[in-house]
Amino acid sequence: MVSRDEITVAIEIAISITLQNAHAFHFEIGDDLPHRGNCPILGRIRILEDVLQGCEIIAHGYSNSDTLQGLSEPEEAEYLRRVARQIQQFSGQAPAGWSSPWIAETEHTPDLLQEAGYSYVLDFCMDDQPVWLRTRRGQLLAVPYSQEINDSSTIIGRCAGAEEFSRMIIDQFDEMCRAGDELPLVMSVVIHSFISGQPFRLRALRRALEHILAAGKTLWITQPGEIAKHAYSLA
Repeated sequence: MVSRDEITVAIEIAISITLQNAHAFHFEIGDDLPHRGNCPILGRIRILEDVLQGCEIIAHGYSNSDTLQGLSEPEEAEYLRRVARQIQQFSGQAPAGWSSPWIAETEHTPDLLQEAGYSYVLDFCMDDQPVWLRTRRGQLLAVPYSQEINDSSTIIGRCAGAEEFSRMIIDQFDEMCRAGDELPLVMSVVIHSFISGQPFRLRALRRALEHILAAGKTLWITQPGEIAKHAYSLA
């Protein structure tokens, strides 16, 4: 589906806890990386405007303590629109992408996201290429989102160390490059400022990212929103 002849590496940073953690990252590969943000944090920490220059803000719920599970369809519809309204108020632009708190949806979520004006979702990991979802009023794009190359599930959930997580990123990239000789793929790397942003973990993460950049492959280091725009341009 994606016609670019390259490996696409989408690196996502989640900022959802504190101002200190929001400043924990500095990447020499560039600052134009996507950030998932919870609305109360965006509303309270105005200094994030400087941190997020050139970055994409992806809706991730009003609070990371929330879940869509148990909401009625009207309640969920209003919740999705409320998040979009507050992000637009903060940033001047409504979010194109959605990432559900706890990666948990209801049976109505794709329909309601499309109807609320979102163009893509990051809740699914069933393919290494973007996948079109059919909703009751049109299409919604599922951009690949990793639940494995993800410091939350790996370092916190499985108690892996920073070096092991770094090696996972490298091995994932090297293996996908072999498959990428036949078709373009998206490699998702999900990192959280309060996890990988710790200095003793950041050093190992930096080595993995430097390995990717030094690979000599045709790479597109980008944001999920750019992947979605490219996919829509081909539709």
